Amino acid sequence: MLALVALFVAMPAMAQMSANAKKFQSTSLRYLKNEGYQPYIDEDNDLCFKHEGTTYWITLSDGDDGKPVYVEFHHSGLNIEDANRDEVLQTANYINLNKKCVKASMSSKSLVFTIEMLFFDANDFTPTIPRCIDLLSSSYDDAKEYYRDL
Repeated sequence: MLALVALFVAMPAMAQMSANAKKFQSTSLRYLKNEGYQPYIDEDNDLCFKHEGTTYWITLSDGDDGKPVYVEFHHSGLNIEDANRDEVLQTANYINLNKKCVKASMSSKSLVFTIEMLFFDANDFTPTIPRCIDLLSSSYDDAKEYYRDL
């Protein structure tokens, strides 16, 4: 019975990824493995990996009927559970105004950094992975410094 419930819970996450997005994910996974990362697919069907101790994850959707695959590339966020919410919002606004391509958004527990992109082919996306890591990492560092200076 529990296995059946788990299957029904997992089905929506699996169903929302198009065939093209699945192929895109497979190509990206292979690229990350070849680059020495240890990527894995999590329970939400995101492609996850660590770089220098930091977790990154890539969410993919769309891509069928000639549409490009929508890519969200995430950097794990700053823990904000005990933080001043107004200062966290100021920090997010600072990143959103000053960093190209990177969007900072606040959840109930963290400030997360994301780059959103559209690609038709994973072979066009994979060369951008190192640059995305650099942009997200520097945004994280800048946010920590800005928040500390408030």
